[in-house]
Amino acid sequence: LLEKQSTNLITYSEDFSNAAWNKTRATVSANETTSPSGTTTADKIIDSTDSGSHFVDHPVTTPSSTPFTVSFYAKAGEYGFIQINNQADNSFANFNLINGTLGTISGYVASIISVGGGWYRCIATRTFSPAPTTHRFALITSSTSVRLESFTGNGTDGCYIWAAQFEASSYPTSYIISNSGTSTTRLADT
Repeated sequence: LLEKQSTNLITYSEDFSNAAWNKTRATVSANETTSPSGTTTADKIIDSTDSGSHFVDHPVTTPSSTPFTVSFYAKAGEYGFIQINNQADNSFANFNLINGTLGTISGYVASIISVGGGWYRCIATRTFSPAPTTHRFALITSSTSVRLESFTGNGTDGCYIWAAQFEASSYPTSYIISNSGTSTTRLADT
């Protein structure tokens, strides 16, 4: 497998509990379960007891009119659905973590790939104009057409997430770990 050079613009890509990740009506429990890498590094996004949408997001700086791909690994917990969306133009993609299918998609080209053990790599690609400053990883209760579904949580339910990646590419490359305060670049294979 030969891959081009790419940069994961997300910092702390495996630590959603880090302060680099904003939490809105949600908390994150770190190292809750075994990730696709075989290590106990997958986190759990947990809803709050407040009414509203429940999500975590990460600031990114991206140029407009450039294709970008967001990818992450997710596994069903008490919630079997997760959504990626951006605040620039309200586009979103819903992923069904129970049976590995796509829900409603608006503005993205999306796919979901089983990697075993109940884990799925969720992928969403598009060209942004204007460019988003954050991408939200949102809990949803059903694979509906709703963006940022509003509901009252119980403070304990959620789903599992690992290895977030945001790259300037029209397709996803293999995961680039970026667990420090700066983005991480993988050089092209030769």
